[in-house]
Amino acid sequence: MIFRKDINALRAVAVALVVLFHFSLLGLSGGYIGVDIFFVISGFLMTALICKNMPNDFSILGFYAARLRRIFPALFLLCLVLLGLGWFFVPPADYATLASHSASSVGFFSNFLYKDEAGYFDSPSQFKWLLHTWSLSVEWQFYLIYPLFMAMFYKFLPHRVFTFLVVLTLLSLGASIYFSYTKPEFAFFYLFTRIWEMTAGGVAWFIGQKKIHLYQIKPIYVEAMALSAIILAAFVFSANTMWPSFFALVPVLATVSILLYSMQSNSKWIVSAPVQALGLWSYSIYLWHWPIVVALGYWTQDVPIWAKAVGVLASVFAGFLSYRFIELPSKRQLSRLSHNKVIFLSLFMMALFVGVCGFISSQKGFPKRFDDNLRLQLAEAGAIRKDNFRDENNRRVCGYWPNRDELKPCILGNKDDLSYIVLGDSHAASVAGAIVQAFGNQKGGHLYTHQCATIFNAELRSKGKDNNCTEFHQQVLKKIEQSPTDTIIIVANRYSATIKGPNEATNTQFGVIYNDQALNKLEPQIVYQQELSKSLCRLQSLRKTYAFKPIPEMGISVPEFLARRALLNIQEQDVTYPMRTYAERHQVAIESLRKARETCDVRLIDPLPVLCDNLHCYGSKAGVPYYRDDDHLNEAGRKMLMPVLNKLFND
Repeated sequence: MIFRKDINALRAVAVALVVLFHFSLLGLSGGYIGVDIFFVISGFLMTALICKNMPNDFSILGFYAARLRRIFPALFLLCLVLLGLGWFFVPPADYATLASHSASSVGFFSNFLYKDEAGYFDSPSQFKWLLHTWSLSVEWQFYLIYPLFMAMFYKFLPHRVFTFLVVLTLLSLGASIYFSYTKPEFAFFYLFTRIWEMTAGGVAWFIGQKKIHLYQIKPIYVEAMALSAIILAAFVFSANTMWPSFFALVPVLATVSILLYSMQSNSKWIVSAPVQALGLWSYSIYLWHWPIVVALGYWTQDVPIWAKAVGVLASVFAGFLSYRFIELPSKRQLSRLSHNKVIFLSLFMMALFVGVCGFISSQKGFPKRFDDNLRLQLAEAGAIRKDNFRDENNRRVCGYWPNRDELKPCILGNKDDLSYIVLGDSHAASVAGAIVQAFGNQKGGHLYTHQCATIFNAELRSKGKDNNCTEFHQQVLKKIEQSPTDTIIIVANRYSATIKGPNEATNTQFGVIYNDQALNKLEPQIVYQQELSKSLCRLQSLRKTYAFKPIPEMGISVPEFLARRALLNIQEQDVTYPMRTYAERHQVAIESLRKARETCDVRLIDPLPVLCDNLHCYGSKAGVPYYRDDDHLNEAGRKMLMPVLNKLFND
């Protein structure tokens, strides 16, 4: 197939956007569109490769073998290197995860794995060494089925192949739009909602071959408009943009335009040596850049800009080395083998590697790699301990079941006494232990938690109506009305996650849907402030009410971060969170709580004096984590609250 410099230049643009986005440089909040550009290019080239040899000279096995020669060696080496280095530098739990992810990457099914884990843009995903291979898996799944369908249509409906591609493109685009809003992770990671981007490239190839009339526009103008659209999209789109959906039409149509108009283009940007070099190395750059991104943030909380810039250069250099010494030699050597031998050898290496990875996972990452003291330290730092609350009969069946609209209180302290009620979401559960200690064992309380904002006429957008927040609160209010008149209520909630979304998960739906539809049409933050303070005042009208001000949210899992640093014997840096960032994130929540205090005398419990100083809030001190993840206090964190609670409840 004739080498097209315009396609190679598009590869350079695509990989540059992805790399800069992942390194968080130049403000390219939508640089992930580079993957969509790659998809269109792939569809264009694969369609050309298949259709030019149909119906007599095309070999499906030859097609598969060619794709394996191109993709598999560099990917296999990447996974092998990561597993080798991980043996020395990655904690056991993370190493077991790396092994399972490596197996899924080499087996080209990692997109299924990542779909069921945290979202692509969520903070936990930023420490998955092979997250970026989801796109290779989608592409490979396309390679598996595409030639089969094309061969079938060429045999039975040879004059309807183009129609088939158009229909498939429209169906997949429709599914992409629908699922982007109903099941966003499905839409992002699965082939059927992505295949339209690849078949759009196929449609473009047919248009070019059929010489369907194209407006006589100079290629330089098309390139300028298309590149402008791509660059603008890279700056305007973000992690909060529903993707792919119809927004992906921007990079897809821009790429199609360049593919159609720039075949003979001699534009300076296309033929320039740096652009062509980046295009040639683009696959290897894509492979190696993401592990470098992960490595930069794996042991350090804040990565300086200069380190990110060095990371970009390192990615390009690693891409060059991989292209020069892995891609080219392996392709040359494998080209000497028959198609059957290439496929058999690749499948054998896949099976062997998947088996090794499975063994590593079964051994939980081989914790015995480390000495006893370090192993104990890793276990303590990495342990995630959740509170196990029980009902009045000492059974672990307390809580709220939305499907049955059934509420059973969890008992705190003395089960024969009801002096206080703790109400809220998981943050209420995380501080309940400290409240029990503050009141002492002679007093008891009830804990009522559910994944809801403490607003009595609303549902969480992220959970939907089936979460039954309204019903939950109705039952809680009844319980409060039935409690002794001197019972006090203590509210703790992750308020700002409702307003702004969780700060460790940027692609999560958030916000409130009010039962009063008129409220949904008003400015969300003002309504939230009004409704939260109104709900707290309603509680205050029933019983004396206290409300926690927002617990600092670290944005990263504190124990996991400390575990990684312990492995390298780095102890001096604790997890911190800037006070100014805390103030910005929680401004609306704090104003809402102050309004409740001023309106109806709700008492506020402030955790900042013990968890923060003037500059920072602390997720750990001297290597001791205060959190069991990124925003829930553990036992050590709860102990830090004791001076505040003792003073408050004993005054």
